[in-house]
This record gives sequence, structure tokens and C-alpha cells, in this order.
Amino acid sequence: MTKWLLILGGVLGVIAALLVNVYIQQIEARQQSAVFIRVKDDVTVPSGSVLEGAMLESVAVPEEFGELASIAVADTPVNREWVLGRRVVQTVQGGQFLLHEHLLDRPERRFATQIGANKRAISIPVDGTTAVGFFVGPGSYVDLVGTVRTRAAPAAANGAAPAVLEERLVTRPIVQNVRVLAVGFADTWSQYQEIREQGYSNVTLELTLAQVEQLIFARTQLAGPLTLVLRNPADDGMVDTPSVNWDSLQ
Repeated sequence: MTKWLLILGGVLGVIAALLVNVYIQQIEARQQSAVFIRVKDDVTVPSGSVLEGAMLESVAVPEEFGELASIAVADTPVNREWVLGRRVVQTVQGGQFLLHEHLLDRPERRFATQIGANKRAISIPVDGTTAVGFFVGPGSYVDLVGTVRTRAAPAAANGAAPAVLEERLVTRPIVQNVRVLAVGFADTWSQYQEIREQGYSNVTLELTLAQVEQLIFARTQLAGPLTLVLRNPADDGMVDTPSVNWDSLQ
């Protein structure tokens, strides 16, 4: 009888050990985590910015947060290679997980949807001087003024026709009252506030196709950079001013 009790106790001990082992495995399984990419707490990545390794960190999250896997970017070697050097299509705040929607374009978010009917978008280079000290932002209205090379007939003696046309420099408005769609990669006011101190190197304008043709031709004849002249938002008038040259300054 004692022998059978010992055998039964041994069997029960083995079963208990197996149950404990299964329980521990279940706990360990629940504690396992998936690793995702997150923007560091002290970093904000503005829309249009390129992602760099120094901006990002790895964060382990318990697997019960399974819904995160469908929207966040898992931290794998393949994903890291895909992410680094890629531009975000919307601003990512510090401490946020990097989501697929931060990186993948959606038709409703495309910049082209901001362009008005029968209008076109074109970008031109600028600096602090030609962009009114970077006070030009998305939604501003500007005139574009430039000095272009023209050919004109010099004054002829005794009414005789001149033999050769003279090249002259003339300053004049190229286009007037055009809307600024974006400055650099900033196409919203909040994005503009983020980059204003550091400045930008180009602006994107909304023009008619005829104005695009005027601008492109004028750029081939420029004797200097185009200058953006900022307008008061309430001023939408068109001004017919004469071109300026050395003769008009005398």
C-alpha cells in the first residue's frame, strides 16, 4: 500500500510540475513584446523632413497591444532601411510611434489637391532678401518683380533708323497678386512657424498657365533674382505701372 501511495505521489508531482511549467510559459508568452520605432521625446519631425537614425528609438510593447502592429512601423532591419532617408508626409511629435500613415501618401492629403481650378503650381528659388525676410508664408499673396534684359532701338539722329538694337535692363512686375501655396516643404501655417527661423530656399506659387509661361520666359531673361513683394491680404488690386530703367530714374 505504501508503495502505491509513493507511486501515486510521484505521478501527481510530475503532473503538478507540468502544470506549473505550462503556467510559467503562458506568463512568459504574455510578457513577450514586439519592438516598434518611436520618435524620441525631445524631437519633432516636421512634415516633409527626412528621417534620420538619431531621431528614432526602439520601444518594446507587450503583445497584447496587437492593434499597434497594424498601424505602427515594427523595428526590423528591413523597416529601418526603408524608413531612414524617407520624408514624412505629416508632422510627427516627440514620443509618438512612427505610423505607416506618417510615411505613406494618401490621395486626400496630396499637395496637388490644394491647387485651385485652372491653376498650376510652380516653385522658384528665394532667400531671406527676396522673400521679405521669410515673412512670406503659405497663404500669402505676392507680386513678383524682376529686372530683365530687353532690346530697344536707340535714339537715332535726324530720324534715321538705327542699325543695331541696344540691350537694356528694365525692372517690371512679372506677375501680380499670386497665392503662395508653400514655402520649402511647409504648406500649412503651423509647419511654417516651425521652419520660419531657419528659413527656406524656395516658394511654390499658384499661377494660371499663361502666368507660368510668362514667369518661365522672364526667368531666362533675368539680370538678377526675382523679388517677392508681400501684399496686405485685403489688397487684391492689379496695378499698371510703367517699367523702370535708367532713363526713368533721371
